[in-house]
Amino acid sequence: MSRGCRSQALSDSACRGWLGLSSILLVVSCADASADAGAILTEAASLPEVRVEIQEDRWIDPSEGPLLESGTEPTDTLQIRSELGTSEAWGIVSSLRVVGDRLFVSDRISNPLITVVNWRTGEIVDRFGRRGEGPGEFLDPSWVTYSREADGFWVFDYASRRFSHFVPTTEGGEGTYRLDRELRLLGPLTPFHPVWTPGGVLTNGFFPDYTLLELDPGGNPVRWITARVPVSRSQVGHPQGRARLNRTRLATDPGLTHVALVYQSTSRIDFFDMGGRHLRTIRGPRDVRIRYRVDEEASRFRWEPENRWAYVDVDATASHVYGLWCGATCPDHTDLPTRVHVFTWEGEFIREFALDRPVKTIAVSSEDDLLFGYSEEPFPTIHAWVLGPLKGDESR
Repeated sequence: MSRGCRSQALSDSACRGWLGLSSILLVVSCADASADAGAILTEAASLPEVRVEIQEDRWIDPSEGPLLESGTEPTDTLQIRSELGTSEAWGIVSSLRVVGDRLFVSDRISNPLITVVNWRTGEIVDRFGRRGEGPGEFLDPSWVTYSREADGFWVFDYASRRFSHFVPTTEGGEGTYRLDRELRLLGPLTPFHPVWTPGGVLTNGFFPDYTLLELDPGGNPVRWITARVPVSRSQVGHPQGRARLNRTRLATDPGLTHVALVYQSTSRIDFFDMGGRHLRTIRGPRDVRIRYRVDEEASRFRWEPENRWAYVDVDATASHVYGLWCGATCPDHTDLPTRVHVFTWEGEFIREFALDRPVKTIAVSSEDDLLFGYSEEPFPTIHAWVLGPLKGDESR
């Protein structure tokens, strides 16, 4: 039985929905793997490209604090303060985002698929977005992000490549939301975490050889931005393999002025402004061990059992960036991450701490005082942890 259906908290209908969705995603994945990669890359190469020169003067060295050995444990372990909602409320959560006193939750199998929680009280204040392809409906809501409009937010649907904007309304009662507008993202490759910029949309994605893609307000690709990807075409010829090795997660500050990218296969964080201008690159406090195998003839890529990933999620506030560090065999979900690295937007490493429960995705309150994380075992739960004082702030 699927991991999502092992939980007694999920109804039979939810389990059937998850198994159906799994089949759809499997078909899509197989189709992607067998697609003509040459045609895809040719279309991608037709866009203008801006190459970024990486400045490495902000990488951590022994004079600033040595790299933490893989076996060493964080000095701080946070204890769960509370849980949000009940296990019946969650299926397979894909992302969390805090806007003010609201926690927005996108879920791949629950119905409705978007849940709004008042994290101060733990109360669920709104649920909406049924499965479908119509306005305000979703096939696979994978990402919730900030809006430039007060209290609004965007939801990106990975399967339909559609960006939907929601704003507060009083029609369904205080704290409810309505669909405001939608945008379908076009282009040669698959976006992951799009964010709205003054000039359009900026996104990372399943890109073998590029870092960011800029799109105009109509969702049309404008240019690539490349910041020396960790694995080049000369190192790994398999395009899907490079896309996995070069995969990133993206976060912005709530004011939508800066972007942080963390890497799955290297201990690295890139900082950009919302115009796509590279600001700095730093190295995280721990090292990684990436092990994989490529069969060029059979066109197959796979992770080896001893593989150890780097960052698997990231969130940010106005002052800090929080990277969820794997350091284990996260691809198989046998050892989910518990460590979090905290940086300033200027690239200074502040702190590493551990959570007393492994999680798959995280979000942080705007005051940097609470961290929320989604865990699947023993049943789907969203936990809250109290963050201690960060460097330079001993008042909390």
